[in-house]
Amino acid sequence: MSWLSVDQKYKYNLLGKLNNKQYNNFINLFMSDKIQTEYILLNKLTELLYCSSLKQFQKKELVKLNKIAQSVSLQSVIELFDLINYRQITKFNANKLLLFMNNTNNFNNHKIKIKWGPGNYGDDNVQQYYCKHVLSDEGIHWKHILNNEDYRRFAVNIFYKMKDVIVHTNGTNVWLSGFYCKYFIIGRFDDDVFGISSCYYVENSQKPGRYNGFCFDMSF
Repeated sequence: MSWLSVDQKYKYNLLGKLNNKQYNNFINLFMSDKIQTEYILLNKLTELLYCSSLKQFQKKELVKLNKIAQSVSLQSVIELFDLINYRQITKFNANKLLLFMNNTNNFNNHKIKIKWGPGNYGDDNVQQYYCKHVLSDEGIHWKHILNNEDYRRFAVNIFYKMKDVIVHTNGTNVWLSGFYCKYFIIGRFDDDVFGISSCYYVENSQKPGRYNGFCFDMSF
């Protein structure tokens, strides 16, 4: 559907449904990128008209931007789209991605206090993963760990020594993970508080699957 092929009354009807802010922004956007602004109006992506300036996006990006902007501030969503491939961003993970994005400098400058989080097992998370990894066939690689408190402390102490650190997602959950030698640590935010979810030994120092949901790198 193009602007020229649309009935004049229909175009005026669409414009008439905009509030003053949306209409004024429509004029500004129309002057800078006529084709994109026409697409926004004709496809009723009106959340985007709360922005007075908008860089050029693909049509699929505009549709997703508009959808997510219904629950997250438009400016925040635009910042996410500037940083992360839009295919990785959903209405389910946008706020979690923002937590990591907004705390990037705090992580990089070691200002986030590292502790264990609830992970998959709640208050018993450390004990469960201690049993799963240290008290298993994997135990040969954990000879320096005597109990679950050693295990907890070890993961906390090596966290900021990790390399190959990335933020990744499955479309719903968002994690930060990386390697210290062959020890893999993964963590996430729960109720705005970051915590380690698990720590275990990986023989080849690789977890390639996490790159399927790659969002961005971090460097400690």
